[in-house]
Amino acid sequence: MSQGIVTVASNPEDSQMAEAVISHHAAMVGRVDELVGAVAAAITAGVETGTARDAVVAYFRNEVLPHAKAEESTLYEAAARNDRARMLIETMTVEHDTIAESISRLEQAEESGAVGAAAGALDALFTTHVGRENDFVIPLLAGDPSVSLAGLVEGLHELIGGEESQSESGKNASGCGCGCGHG
Repeated sequence: MSQGIVTVASNPEDSQMAEAVISHHAAMVGRVDELVGAVAAAITAGVETGTARDAVVAYFRNEVLPHAKAEESTLYEAAARNDRARMLIETMTVEHDTIAESISRLEQAEESGAVGAAAGALDALFTTHVGRENDFVIPLLAGDPSVSLAGLVEGLHELIGGEESQSESGKNASGCGCGCGHG
């Protein structure tokens, strides 16, 4: 994910919502890094990787895929109306499918080397995917006065965090822990 990108929004609400989505993305990437780090630690320690692998798979199935589906039906749908963004959005949607396929490959991996490779590939794919969302999709929507980013995202905890209960990742039952203020 790139740092230092300035998002110019068409109104203060969209500016705040862009920050909330980007913050939630950062929290998700951080959590994936932690989980994949646990896989690497298990491999390094020479211990069984199934538990660490299963934690990565569960996070992607329970958090990332619902987030992706919410993006497709809100953010991506709105962004695809922009002729300049249509191909990017089609690519981003295909990447969601690739992420789902990668989760299945990780889930089926048994040998520690295969688990590590699949987890690392999934981490890299997700991180670059989220970076493109933050750098291109969110600024496009936030800066378009004909689109209300705040209206698209409002109430969708899958996109801005909240209502998840993952205390081990710094989250609690009342919020996502990403600092977005929507918990």
